[in-house]
Amino acid sequence: MPKHRLGIIGFGAFGRLTARHLQPHFDIVAHDPALTADDLPSDLRVKLASLAETAACGIVVLAVPVSALAGTIDAIAADSSMPYPSRSSCAGSLGQHDVSDGLRGSIATCR
Repeated sequence: MPKHRLGIIGFGAFGRLTARHLQPHFDIVAHDPALTADDLPSDLRVKLASLAETAACGIVVLAVPVSALAGTIDAIAADSSMPYPSRSSCAGSLGQHDVSDGLRGSIATCR
């Protein structure tokens, strides 16, 4: 049975940890503008891709610092090749407490 594609945007410590745990179950595509293919750990089966290709995966994990979240969401929303380019982003108004407050209930229900 073919695996589903999982996109990870941001491939620092959290992105790599996510990939390690999920690679048996998914084909993983990652985007991190600070990395090249030579920077990837050899034990991870991950394809580095553009932001658009990574964001187009059926499941996407945003593994960027809270301070970069708004810019990342805006970049995805501004990309005309994305399925919903006309959607406006309110990410610019998100603060760290807004994100953590919003996720608190979601994380609790994912168990």
